[in-house]
Amino acid sequence: MNDQQTDAPTTTTETTITPTEVVATTSAPAPAGAHLSRHAMWYILAFVVVAITSMGLWFLLERDGRVNTTVFSGITSFMKQQQTAGVVNGTKITMLDFE
Repeated sequence: MNDQQTDAPTTTTETTITPTEVVATTSAPAPAGAHLSRHAMWYILAFVVVAITSMGLWFLLERDGRVNTTVFSGITSFMKQQQTAGVVNGTKITMLDFE
């Protein structure tokens, strides 16, 4: 059996392996400055809210006479001058008219 040769056609295939370069396709990470600026924005916003609230409370305390500073003295004196002292014949008389 081994002595017999078959005349079957033989097919040979050549396989060529070409080196390929593997490229990672990932998106670039967000820059560190963008994340920091978002936190900085929240800190600045919180600071502004606290500052405005503190100034409002300080103004109310000074207006009521509990704190005696000159921070809001111009505003409080203007408000006292514009305050109505009385009404005569339908005309409002302000504190400014008495001085």
